[in-house]
Amino acid sequence: MKYVFWGIVTVVVLGVVVVGGGAYWLANIEVDFKDPQMVGKFTETYGKNCVATYQKQLTKAGTPPTEEQLTGAEAACKCARDPVIAALAKRPVMTVSELAGTMASDPEILAITKSCSEAAGIAAPQ
Repeated sequence: MKYVFWGIVTVVVLGVVVVGGGAYWLANIEVDFKDPQMVGKFTETYGKNCVATYQKQLTKAGTPPTEEQLTGAEAACKCARDPVIAALAKRPVMTVSELAGTMASDPEILAITKSCSEAAGIAAPQ
């Protein structure tokens, strides 16, 4: 029984180390928008992540998105992708955590996304 207990404790400790270490590693990966390979990966995922974020915000606000809103979100995200990447390329290398903060608070990026949202006929979720 003693060995089973220590085995379980070992598995739990290893799980915490792996999950915690993985999260720490992921949050501290550096991203450089002057690197073409990084830009390529970001370009591939931006649209899907952008629409998913819009969908989550609407759902959190208590209104599930309509098909029309999702189509508008896709158009807005497509419009914003390249200007957002250009804006990020002006900045120094940052971590994934810093990137998330920049995307959420940078005035230039917020102006780009607002302009594209308005052009696509969608309002930002409150």
